[in-house]
Amino acid sequence: MRISFEENEKDVIFLIGDFDGKYVPVFKSCFWQEENGSYFKSFPKDSKYIDNAKENFRLHAKEMFDQLGYFSECKWEEALYDFALRMKENMIDWWLTGSCAACIRGIILKPHDVDAMFSSKDVDRIADLFPDKIIHPILDTNGRHKRLGYQGFWCSVLARKN
Repeated sequence: MRISFEENEKDVIFLIGDFDGKYVPVFKSCFWQEENGSYFKSFPKDSKYIDNAKENFRLHAKEMFDQLGYFSECKWEEALYDFALRMKENMIDWWLTGSCAACIRGIILKPHDVDAMFSSKDVDRIADLFPDKIIHPILDTNGRHKRLGYQGFWCSVLARKN
């Protein structure tokens, strides 16, 4: 899997090329766009910690997509613990969603990421807590709230000790 980046006047474009075909459904499920046999997503150039996101994506994209495709294990308990601890230490309200929320309630699933929701007023504080972990910039969901999960905290990166 080849990871590269391009820039235009306003965006940084994350590009994925030279990948095994087994990843195509994974890319599509994460809303990556296809063009000429490669997949891409664009993020505003001025996104907070964009350089960290680029470096983490370059280092961990394959591992992340392996987890998303259930080709490798996701250490979601460790990732959730790290996330929850940082949020608690900084007194930021959040709530767990997705498959991890179901698992902690006793439903047997195999999470591939940690999905969390929080108030948009806390997005900058949260970005400041995780510059070493972020893989995609945190994006606004039309002003309702900011969402992490698809666009931020993957088990492989959260659970990794620095």
